[in-house]
Amino acid sequence: MASRANQVWLVLTFSLLAFVTLCGLTGFGLSNFLGTVTLSKSARVEAIPPGSVLAVLKHGSVTPEQVSNESLQEGDIVIVSKDGAAFLTLFDGSTIKTTFSTTLVMDTLRVGEFLRRTKDIKVTVQNGFVHVANSDQDDYDLSHYLISTPQAEIDADPGSLVDVNVQAGGDPSTRVIVEAGGALFRSRGKSIRLEAREMAFVSETTEPQGPLNAEIDLVKNGDFSEGPTSNAEEIDNGGLGIAGWTRSRDDTAAPILSGSVTITDELGLKVAAIRYDSASNQLARVGMVEQLNEPVEFYQSIQLTATIKLVSQELPVTGSGGEVYPLIIKIVYKDSGGNLHEWRRSFYFAGDDADLSDLSRLKVTQGKWESTTEMQQERQQQAGANGRQDQVTLNNDLFVLKSSSYNQDMAAINSVEVYGYGSEYQSWITNIQLLAR
Repeated sequence: MASRANQVWLVLTFSLLAFVTLCGLTGFGLSNFLGTVTLSKSARVEAIPPGSVLAVLKHGSVTPEQVSNESLQEGDIVIVSKDGAAFLTLFDGSTIKTTFSTTLVMDTLRVGEFLRRTKDIKVTVQNGFVHVANSDQDDYDLSHYLISTPQAEIDADPGSLVDVNVQAGGDPSTRVIVEAGGALFRSRGKSIRLEAREMAFVSETTEPQGPLNAEIDLVKNGDFSEGPTSNAEEIDNGGLGIAGWTRSRDDTAAPILSGSVTITDELGLKVAAIRYDSASNQLARVGMVEQLNEPVEFYQSIQLTATIKLVSQELPVTGSGGEVYPLIIKIVYKDSGGNLHEWRRSFYFAGDDADLSDLSRLKVTQGKWESTTEMQQERQQQAGANGRQDQVTLNNDLFVLKSSSYNQDMAAINSVEVYGYGSEYQSWITNIQLLAR
């Protein structure tokens, strides 16, 4: 009888333990399940400026739709044209601005709201430029912002401002700049922590680099050291024999037979020599241009640097629209409304003395290599000798396109062109840079 009672109690004990274990496992499994259940959210994209169009390829579709304002779901793809721009607002208030031939995939837009409040956002930049402003943590327990590219992943902090530029042609690359907050840059098994005003980059041929100071030279091959990367850049095909630069053309003028742009060596440097000589005193423009198409509205400052030498100049600096100069550097840019503007600096040695209050014209010494830094110092010394402190201060911005001290509406730089205009001139230039910080 006692033996039977013991067996009953043993069965009851095991049953109780099994029940408690089952309840525990069920609770644990339910907790894990509820903790991983997420809800899909949405975003909205608007074309910039309002009324313009962009393309959206909906998830599961094969044909992009032309839209100006559209709701986005996971898997949708935003396609921005080479002249367009778009502004995206995500479900948590985060924003993404993208410009210039950008393709952006909305991979993940999710929240979890059962046991813990979480948000998970992932976008892939296949090519182009994006400026990402992540929202703060707010009352979420966990926030995850991931930007993926063909070469890297950027794990951005809540509340961060991050610029990502993906180049698809040539040597494909990814460049990231952290404007505020922080981010983790991962590529090829290497992790690089970036804080505010730091950058990192990687390309198909370059190992991940960083953290570096967030200073970018917007001009590619400004020292002319890189050889041609396509048949069109070969000298035999009408190119200059270098990467990036092409001959500029004046479509309104007659063909120029006596003008030339050549890349040569001097003092151990690659330099561009621009020459023109007309027997009939015909005015003509001869030079070269590089298409940049770089968004710049998020940079605090942009400054031009270059080294030049003027060899010959027949006409004095007067004439058609103030354009008769042996060397001109012209930068074309767009404002936030898409309107085009020009920034110029013109150099000469024959003619009247420069007006120190006019930053657009600079008189230099014939036949002497001079850097923009030296020119600025000379102008400031001249202004100081005249007792004009206001002109000294003014000439601090002699080669500044954009400055943190005042706000220019400069959204993107389209191109930089270097040329001469007149009936006879010879000018040389090298080490052209647009330093953006």
